[in-house]
Amino acid sequence: MNARVQVAQAGSAPTSTPTPTQPPKVVKVIKPADGQAIQIELGYTEAAKLDLSAVANEKITLVHVGENLIILFDNNATVTVHPFFDSTGQVAQNLTVGVSDGRDLSGTDFASVFPITTDQSVLPAAGAAGVAALASGASFSSAAVDPLSTPNPLPLLPPEELPNFVVAPETNPVQQQETSPPPPPPPNLLPAIGGHVGGFVEEEQLNPQILPLPNKAGVGNEDTHDLSGNDTDTSATGPGSQVVTLTTTGTLATLVTGGDLPITFLINNAAFGSSVKDTAGNDVKSIGMVVHYAQGVDSSTINGVTADQRVIFTLKVAADGSFTFTLNDQIDEPFHSVDNATTNPNHLQGIFEETLNLDLSTAVTGHDATPDGFTLPAGSFTVGVVDDTPIALANTISAGEVFEDGLTGLSIGNTEGAPGTQPTSLTITSAMLNQLVSVGADALSAGGASFSLSSTPSGSPLVNSKGSR
Repeated sequence: MNARVQVAQAGSAPTSTPTPTQPPKVVKVIKPADGQAIQIELGYTEAAKLDLSAVANEKITLVHVGENLIILFDNNATVTVHPFFDSTGQVAQNLTVGVSDGRDLSGTDFASVFPITTDQSVLPAAGAAGVAALASGASFSSAAVDPLSTPNPLPLLPPEELPNFVVAPETNPVQQQETSPPPPPPPNLLPAIGGHVGGFVEEEQLNPQILPLPNKAGVGNEDTHDLSGNDTDTSATGPGSQVVTLTTTGTLATLVTGGDLPITFLINNAAFGSSVKDTAGNDVKSIGMVVHYAQGVDSSTINGVTADQRVIFTLKVAADGSFTFTLNDQIDEPFHSVDNATTNPNHLQGIFEETLNLDLSTAVTGHDATPDGFTLPAGSFTVGVVDDTPIALANTISAGEVFEDGLTGLSIGNTEGAPGTQPTSLTITSAMLNQLVSVGADALSAGGASFSLSSTPSGSPLVNSKGSR
């Protein structure tokens, strides 16, 4: 036990300055052309970063084959990364993976966050052949052994003075779970609005006896003509007269593209109280009263109403954009036509019926799932109202008789009979004249039509008085 102990030092430890940490080699992956196979060699010892940020939004499949990671794209192109795994099947420790701008994961974290399959059947034939052709291996060479030198022995260390031995009570260590950062949220998509949706209704179908809401409409005159060709009825009676009616339906969904689905359509409550406009920007009127938007029977319905509480139309819009527009009362046409033997020599009923296009775009709004709101631009949602015009009936009326016997002044008649039995004047009332015409849907608020004397009378033989016409 008293023998002298010597410790030999195998060579002298060289003094060197530590080498600064080198930045990793960055290899950025982009999507190859259709069916193309690309191979990337990262190396076994050098730190490397595989940058996938350029393909973060691509549809890819990750496949583990030997030491390789194969990135399969939806166009059957492949990128083979070697080596990504070591000989034990674990991700190489010298790798980091960039999954988006500013976000890097270690190779191990990447493999735990993103699914990697070992099923090689998902690979195209070119990709499998490329993996088989990729060489792998290691570099082997003779190792040099330094000689063991024997310098002067060092003396033994003196005894070490130790403090009192204290046993600390054991505590349960706190285990911290490693959590991977959540994947980045998908980008927010904004809805885009464009195009046009519309339909047509006609006043000819109005009938106050069957209309469900307050109105002052007359009974429409059904025909197959109009000025603009929007009345596509094929007959004045029967099924052919029901092509264009008081109701038109459709969907507004075609006006919206993009956005985060689903798209939801709503009635625009901000429109309540504002006047309904036509496509020329003019106020829409009914019997001279401006039509305004008002709340309907529920939150998905908006009405067009007048100050005297008549409901001119209703518009119902469902959440998916499907709509139903129903005409309930007459609408004033700003254009006035003259229908007589000169303008209509063939006496075709309804050829001067105009179409007034209502711009209902302000009545509707909506949003996508995020929710990003939208409104409809002017003119994108319209409903055309085909006018109804009166027709002359083949009726005759007799207003009574007048007698020359009772004339005084320029001509003095010979009175005959009892006083008052030979009048020289009589009154022709509107009620009498209304028997000669069917006024149609655009009746006066009190019913019927309004009459006045023509400045160019025609249709009767000339009448002479004392030889003068």
